[in-house]
Amino acid sequence: MNKHLIIKGIIALITFFGGLYGAASAQIEANNQLSTTGVMTKISGSDATSILSEFGITTTLQPYTGDGTGTMIAATSGGAQFFLSFFNCADPATAIECDQMLVYTGLPSSGISYDIINTFNTNSDVSKAVNISNQQIIIFGTQLFLNGGLGRENVQLILALFLNDMQRYVDTQSTTGTAVSMMIGKAPDSKVGNLYESNESSADLLVQRTADTVDAGADFRTENALSAAIANTLASEFASDEVRALIE
Repeated sequence: MNKHLIIKGIIALITFFGGLYGAASAQIEANNQLSTTGVMTKISGSDATSILSEFGITTTLQPYTGDGTGTMIAATSGGAQFFLSFFNCADPATAIECDQMLVYTGLPSSGISYDIINTFNTNSDVSKAVNISNQQIIIFGTQLFLNGGLGRENVQLILALFLNDMQRYVDTQSTTGTAVSMMIGKAPDSKVGNLYESNESSADLLVQRTADTVDAGADFRTENALSAAIANTLASEFASDEVRALIE
């Protein structure tokens, strides 16, 4: 069976039954089945940098905030911005030997309906979208668990699928002519939502750490997504030719 379809099916089960952060054991089992060569039981920022460079994406390690999380900002050649946060690291300040990696970005929510977000969550390969109404943004993300081992090629494929999810989203909204702009200021009441509740607590479902750790960095990661939402537009290109070639 096509590896793309295998990973899509596994991730779909993880996100449907447990959300991105309630199913570490499910992905560990999936990792044991998927990993073949170049098995990684830990991931470092340098690993992510190496993989993403093959897609023409540059990364920069962000200053350490003392919250136990290493964070990198990534930029595509097409002007898209996203972040990678690393958890349970041997050295979080430099994102070395980490158990988990969260990949996420943001886009403005103006003009985006409940149905659009739910359609994305239904059709995406590896990503989930959560509306943060008081910030006027949608956070998109996926998480990788390295416990049990995950092949480097699988890490690369999941990153490519995330980028392709984002590319489909901006392409679809560009085609339908959805008005999206970033307005700084107090957000009006919003009926935009997704599969979760449309309030600030829904942000925790996407940016929190695993349940057995203290999530001191959630607010910081929401700020990262806000920064990405300001930088990203519907003209931003998330998926390069290399990304498309990998998943086709």
